[in-house]
Amino acid sequence: MNNIKNILVSVATILFVAGCGSGSGSASSSSTATSGGGETNDFPITSTSYTDGGVIPATYVCTGANISPQYTWSGIPDTIESTTIIMDDEHPTDCGTGVNACKHWALYNIPSHIASVAENVNIGTMAGTTEGTTYDARVDYSGPCPPSNHTYKTTIYMLKTITAIPSGTAHTRASFEAAYSSQIIGKATYTGTYAP
Repeated sequence: MNNIKNILVSVATILFVAGCGSGSGSASSSSTATSGGGETNDFPITSTSYTDGGVIPATYVCTGANISPQYTWSGIPDTIESTTIIMDDEHPTDCGTGVNACKHWALYNIPSHIASVAENVNIGTMAGTTEGTTYDARVDYSGPCPPSNHTYKTTIYMLKTITAIPSGTAHTRASFEAAYSSQIIGKATYTGTYAP
């Protein structure tokens, strides 16, 4: 009888430990992903325009059609009120790093229910959304236009407020993060490269 009780206790212990192991396994599987540029992402980004870590096609560069790429993101928490997208280039000699990076695109005040932007997006279809000033003084998208191989990082930020940033406001990813760090509750980065 004691042997049967010991066996039952052992089986129960094994099942309990296995159950705990399975729970921790599922938690780790939902951990943040890493972008093609090495950043840790709080949510996934996809694009039909180019692959993360891949080459940006000529359609989206200054010598091509120079139109903005498509991006989709998911895993939006209920607590966000707006989204911001910023693309910049931190090439150390041709541009600069951090707040001195070359600004290629900024979309501010994107409503929280929107989870994608179309290729060559018309911001008039997104109420309240504004665009920032780029490196070449345009309030629009300014595609890659490098003299050599450069890396372009597009970061999508989820904010807990509607930031109401005016049209023409110029931000790199670093300057935006410095200005709105208390409002950012999640971010993810998508990376592409281009050489003429």
